Amino acid sequence: MRNQQTKFIVGILLFTTILTGVLLKGYGFGTQDVFPRAGEPKTTQLKTSTKSIYSQRHVLQAILHYQKFTDLIVPGNDDADEPSVDTYAVQPGLKATRTRNIDTGKIETCTGMTPQGVTPAGKYLLTTAYDHYKHHASVIYVQSLQTHRFLKTIVLKGHPHVGGIAYDKKHGQVLICGRRRGQASIIGITMKQIERYQDHSAKPITYDQEAVLGTISRASYVTVYHNQLYVGLFKRRGLGYVQKYRLEKDGGVAGEDISSEFWTTWRVYAEGLTNQHLLKQIQGLAVYKGYLVLSQSYGSHHSRIYLFKEQTGTYRKDKALMTITAPPHLEQITAYRGKLYLVFEGAAQPYRHKAKRQIDRVLTLDIKDVVDYYHVQAQKAKKAEKAQQATKKVKTNASSK
Repeated sequence: MRNQQTKFIVGILLFTTILTGVLLKGYGFGTQDVFPRAGEPKTTQLKTSTKSIYSQRHVLQAILHYQKFTDLIVPGNDDADEPSVDTYAVQPGLKATRTRNIDTGKIETCTGMTPQGVTPAGKYLLTTAYDHYKHHASVIYVQSLQTHRFLKTIVLKGHPHVGGIAYDKKHGQVLICGRRRGQASIIGITMKQIERYQDHSAKPITYDQEAVLGTISRASYVTVYHNQLYVGLFKRRGLGYVQKYRLEKDGGVAGEDISSEFWTTWRVYAEGLTNQHLLKQIQGLAVYKGYLVLSQSYGSHHSRIYLFKEQTGTYRKDKALMTITAPPHLEQITAYRGKLYLVFEGAAQPYRHKAKRQIDRVLTLDIKDVVDYYHVQAQKAKKAEKAQQATKKVKTNASSK
């Protein structure tokens, strides 16, 4: 009897041990975000990839599914019925990105980079990406704005989500959403640093400034307009919000100096000047001549672009002047010289097999066309309303007789 009990206990312990081992192997040791160990595909490629994943026809079909979006993406002075996909920049690094392992510091090729931010910066087009599997350092891809030729990959420190990037032309610097010791931050890098960067060494680039943001829990997207920094928070459920920060004469974010003589990076602690609530799931914000444009996206559902008049108080859906339905996985939008630049993450390795319509290009809309389109539609609506009122008046007069 005792032998049977012993065997039973040993069997239970053995089963528990095996089950525990299987679970730990499959799900990790209590990490906050769990990814399969073999989740990131291997590659033999040693350089950042620059070729498209999808054909022009594939991308065109994804665009054509959205009629209003298609109307606005075709240049207004062209007679073309379809957008010329070959005129758009191919998103680099989707197949492979040369960066560094954040644990070992070794140069490695990452296959899980996910695009997040986009901004033109002088003669360059900059896009940001982070490693979905959290093994590798986040990066900035640098392309020619005019020819779209890939120039270099800039490696950042650690694994920031880099949800937004902005170009501060006045001070010749690029500002990126970051995170420092659990707090939201904005990283500043001069264009001189970016132009001097040698990507063959893949060393993390030196930051010129870092502002710790004390009144926002996470920096999800960023834009610069009239010497003010707009930093927004993405919320999956409930209202997100955007805060404004002032830029000093030298380009630094206004705030309390917390730097040290031993640090090469100038650091400040900044608090927002204003706070405005936005719709949920906002990924990007652009300002254009009294108008505010927001991009909304989450998962594989259709994205949306909202046009608002700049205002105080909460930006609600019912206050939007116009809503444009767009392909899924739209991330940051950036206004630059009358154009709205759009970057998508649906073609990244973690999403491309789930996404309904993948776009591996940086698309552009003409903001003037968007505003003009709104005014035309508003005028049509007014005429239709007047015609309806006139018809009602005629019917009322006829019935009274």
